[in-house]
Amino acid sequence: MFPELQSERLILRDFRESDFDVHNAFLNDFDVSKMLTVVPHPYTKDDGEWWFDHCRTTPHSEEINWVIDNGEGLVGVIGIRNVSTTPHLGYWLAKSAWGKGYASEATNMICNYVFNRMNALAMNTGLFTINPKSLNVLQKNGFEITGETKEKNRARGDIEMDYTTVTLTKDRWQSMQAIAA
Repeated sequence: MFPELQSERLILRDFRESDFDVHNAFLNDFDVSKMLTVVPHPYTKDDGEWWFDHCRTTPHSEEINWVIDNGEGLVGVIGIRNVSTTPHLGYWLAKSAWGKGYASEATNMICNYVFNRMNALAMNTGLFTINPKSLNVLQKNGFEITGETKEKNRARGDIEMDYTTVTLTKDRWQSMQAIAA
């Protein structure tokens, strides 16, 4: 059964066929794809078909990907891979959804899921260093910078770019939740 999550404003849910065209259109926006490591630009129908098939066939014990739905439909995607070891977070939002707190809210729900339902001890992710807004989302949720490296950016022709790695531990997450309560 798919682990649907809900907050006051968002539903994190499974993909539907009706999400296909809007998903592809949002990822075909270079302003979105240029900040992601593995998403090509242009983003084609074949890319979307591969992704939807991947989400349908990959066991949730390995990877879970949620649609970020604001009540009007898909506005982004958030997911975790390496589920059975140290989960690795990834997300993106459509440009029309930027600046509304959706990324922070969805990340918070995933942190809660990873630490309270999956009982993971830590979660990590990374971002291109030129994306301080994403770093802000992660730091609001307690992630701490753990290093700097280089990662290829597929949308930009596989050029190597500065990449910041971040980690959040369960202990830090629980401490932050206790302070917020």
